[in-house]
Amino acid sequence: MNNVSKLTKFLICVVIVIAVALLLTYEYFLSYQIERGTKMADQGLKLVYEGKYTEAEVLLNKALNAIPSYKKESLSLVYKDLAFSFELQGKIDKAIDLSFSSPKPELSARAVELKSPYFRITS
Repeated sequence: MNNVSKLTKFLICVVIVIAVALLLTYEYFLSYQIERGTKMADQGLKLVYEGKYTEAEVLLNKALNAIPSYKKESLSLVYKDLAFSFELQGKIDKAIDLSFSSPKPELSARAVELKSPYFRITS
């Protein structure tokens, strides 16, 4: 009976160690994804400022896919950069649609502003 009890305790310890290792690995993977997505977003915004909108759009969309959905603040920044790119290109409808899709409501206010009849793109 004592050997069974020791074996059970040992197996429980092994399961706990494996669970902790898996949890730490998953946490590391998520932090890597967030960092990777943030770097892509930064590079994408740089391309927007350089006027390379097509390349920027590809990179910013990759950033949206890389960042986990629970990171609403990071995702909102990428949505904002992508909408900004569309706005600079004169694609106001796309900018509006994207702004309303953002996980943060602040971008919806920008979308309403873009829909305003008083809005004009100035160069």
